[in-house]
Amino acid sequence: MSEQVLERAIELHKGGQLREASALYEQILEAEPGNARVWSMLAQIWSSRLLFGRAEQCLRRAIEHEPGQFLYHAFLAAALRRQGRWDEAIASIEEAIRLRPDHPDLHVDLITMLDAMGRDAGEARARFQRVLPSDPLELDRQSEAMAGLASRRRAALALLERACELDDTSAARWERRGRLALDLGRLDEARACFERALALDEACPDAWAGLVTICERQGDLAGARWYASGAVQKRPDDIDLQIALARLDRRQGDVPAALARLSRLRSEAKTTSRWTWATILTELGWTLDALGRYNEALGCFQEAQQTARERKAAQRHPIGAMRLWLEGVRERVGNLTPEQWSHPGDDEPGPILLVSFPRGAGSMLERLLSAHPRLKSLGGQAVMSETLRQAHLMAGSDVPYPTVLETLDDEQIVELRRFYRRRAQELGVGDGLIALDTRRMNLTLLGITTRLFPNARVVADLMDPRNAVLNAYFELFAPDPVTVHLHTVEDAAALYEQVMGLFLAASERLGIPVLRVHERRWQEDARETAHEVLSFLGLEADMGVLSTVGLAPRAAGSPAPVPPPAHQEARWEHYPQVLDGVLGRLQPFIERFKQESA
Repeated sequence: MSEQVLERAIELHKGGQLREASALYEQILEAEPGNARVWSMLAQIWSSRLLFGRAEQCLRRAIEHEPGQFLYHAFLAAALRRQGRWDEAIASIEEAIRLRPDHPDLHVDLITMLDAMGRDAGEARARFQRVLPSDPLELDRQSEAMAGLASRRRAALALLERACELDDTSAARWERRGRLALDLGRLDEARACFERALALDEACPDAWAGLVTICERQGDLAGARWYASGAVQKRPDDIDLQIALARLDRRQGDVPAALARLSRLRSEAKTTSRWTWATILTELGWTLDALGRYNEALGCFQEAQQTARERKAAQRHPIGAMRLWLEGVRERVGNLTPEQWSHPGDDEPGPILLVSFPRGAGSMLERLLSAHPRLKSLGGQAVMSETLRQAHLMAGSDVPYPTVLETLDDEQIVELRRFYRRRAQELGVGDGLIALDTRRMNLTLLGITTRLFPNARVVADLMDPRNAVLNAYFELFAPDPVTVHLHTVEDAAALYEQVMGLFLAASERLGIPVLRVHERRWQEDARETAHEVLSFLGLEADMGVLSTVGLAPRAAGSPAPVPPPAHQEARWEHYPQVLDGVLGRLQPFIERFKQESA
């Protein structure tokens, strides 16, 4: 009976029904108090709800019954760290290392903790080096085994860095290192690695493809096409490169060429990964949408999302966990007392946050700001979320967000600012530059932003709620706790309702300067809107920046600039059958945003 109950509990856990799953875990433990695995599973639920004290209690029970399992000690170290109990956390991770000395993740965790505490990590690094294989091929193998999990990518990158020290002549190794650096948002390091790979082997198409991605993220479509064309010459049958060229065709206005390329891929791609197949269908859907073939486009998007939802990577993230967190934050934000918060002096400019409901990169607003010489993008990395985690560590208790903000004293605020700026510096924000934080779901983190940086500025990149939900559903995002809610329109609309409701409530309660820029305003007067955004941010209207997005006045006789892309304000009108069931959730936002953008 307990096995059946456990299977059901795990199923509920994976599905995001955390309260129901925890009740079943507790039911099992009443009958089997020595079941270490179930204690560990229950600890995972408490951790996901940021109740780290309860997670600690469960993990200590697991260790009591199975002291030789290194994972329980590693999980306990994480729970202790999140409570700010650093010395105990280090002792626990040291015990995990004693039990499993060859596990690189444990060493990386220890080094990270020592660095965060300002302690000398030299001995830990030396020990890490000693347990690493001296064979670069074995380092490659271990790195590849861990790179598939986001939580292990830093460790995987550390292994590849060591492998490159031992043997710097492998183009494939430099390419893999570049790919991991790219995944972690370290664009400059990624570019250097890809360029090193091409210097060793000009026919290394994966390095070409990486440079395509970097250029696209930076809005350099001409550079992206140059690299993509070069890569295809080296490997004409590479499906990912063909998809990239099709996307560039569409984005640069040659939609028929994009359609021809994608139609050929769809008919020829007999066997491919689920992700690649979903990517082909998604890009084909956007291309058919641009041609006005909406029913065909919808069929592609639906098949793409169904394919993506079936991937194991997506199933690792339980549906509903994010919405449960948002529900709690919304309940607590009204009880905050920002008028009583102290704000220790800060002479440096605060970050600029560009937020929106999840959407693909490359909007007019993002391209405008990314091109400004005073701004440096953080590459979409979750730096504000990382900073919030540090705040929870400092709290030393199970204080949930955003209540935790009211426990911070001036010294902690200064330290958290330093943490954020150190991470920004790692991502290329040098002296004289302002961090441009384009993590779209910072939409839900106005509390920590306000608490640390009262001089921060937030620009909300908004569109009609129906378009926002459709565009999120039509995109193909890497799976995480947020994006797994975008595989169906119903889940996307439910997430939109919670996210935007929290954003509006927090904006009003916290008083942080927010400029809400609606898509319709870009359509009506893009140049004036660009000037308004830059003025709000205190930035000069740099002609080079305006030229980048086709908005600078042109001199007499000069060639006409490339026009900005059409924004298709009424895309939702072409897909009424998809939205019928969710309009009730969206209607309050539709009315409000219509009034604001009028």
